[in-house]
Amino acid sequence: MTSGICVESGTDDLQRSQPQRNVAGRVDFPNSITVPVNGFPENMAETKRLCLLKAQHGKRVSTFVADVSIEDQVLAFAEAVTRDLDTHHIHLLFNNAGIGTLGGSFVDGNRAEWDKTFNVCWYGVYYCTRAFLPLLRKGDEGHVVNTSSVNGF
Repeated sequence: MTSGICVESGTDDLQRSQPQRNVAGRVDFPNSITVPVNGFPENMAETKRLCLLKAQHGKRVSTFVADVSIEDQVLAFAEAVTRDLDTHHIHLLFNNAGIGTLGGSFVDGNRAEWDKTFNVCWYGVYYCTRAFLPLLRKGDEGHVVNTSSVNGF
């Protein structure tokens, strides 16, 4: 079985920096896997390319496309980690997805944009933590790191 790092990530430069730090050795688990996830398949290839450029020997990068505000997609992500990476535990979960540009003014902003912002920033953390908690509990140690966008709650 593999010691896994599971990363929930975004697509901008700031959110891409976490998985790049993981594979560059700043998170020290031998034979670790960094798994960026986001809901933008057109950006995933670039995220993976950047991670592979910085990956130390023995570090692997696997990707998964999901919208973290949709629970079924997050559950499929957790199942894919178990199945595709042949592991039944992870050590780290980084909840790092966020939207900082939608919503606008709370008073005058578009309600649908605020709903999407809330769903990504709040439900993304909730769904990912619930989906991966069983895998975290099966490891010899488990950590959850939550970061937030400017519109996070």
